Amino acid sequence: MTVTAGVLAYDAGMVFLTLTGSLRSDAWACGALSQSEASFWVSCENRQGGTVPAVDAGPAPVAKLLAGRHSCRTQIETLDHFNGLNQYVVGGATGTLTLTEEGARVTAQYSGDTSLAGTLRFKAKTSTTASAEAGQTLMAPCMATGRSSRTAEILLIAAGSLTMIDSTLFLSFAGAMADSSSCPGAQVAGSVICSK
Repeated sequence: MTVTAGVLAYDAGMVFLTLTGSLRSDAWACGALSQSEASFWVSCENRQGGTVPAVDAGPAPVAKLLAGRHSCRTQIETLDHFNGLNQYVVGGATGTLTLTEEGARVTAQYSGDTSLAGTLRFKAKTSTTASAEAGQTLMAPCMATGRSSRTAEILLIAAGSLTMIDSTLFLSFAGAMADSSSCPGAQVAGSVICSK
């Protein structure tokens, strides 16, 4: 992958790494694989060695994350433990993210995507980064094998970050499906990658 933009963010015990760029790979007898708009992401939790010490960052900065409407694509992974098996399912689609800013408070409303929808509130950490506020939800269908649902259900958000690099906006999140969903407790993580 030839990386054109990327972000490494930390929030609520989660580390998010998201990269975008172009992908070219030689698949020998099958030919070459080429994708001009490729992306790659990793999320990690359960840090070894205890919590990261808090740093006093001073007064909250004013966010400069390009308010307005952004065209986006999602990458979402679901991990479900069902019938004694770990099941991984990936998905995603495209949608629109509307970003509003008021001082250090940022609101991201995502719609038009069958795999994810809703609004998250963030607090700016720097002029181009923000962390999700606690106790929020998004809506997503259960993608777990054998228990999937096409209807959007409650996704409880445990951590989230928002970062602007040049003209690319990265929204990363992790959480679990609500107990009332078709796949209660299934872990869900993903990225919404946007351009203005």
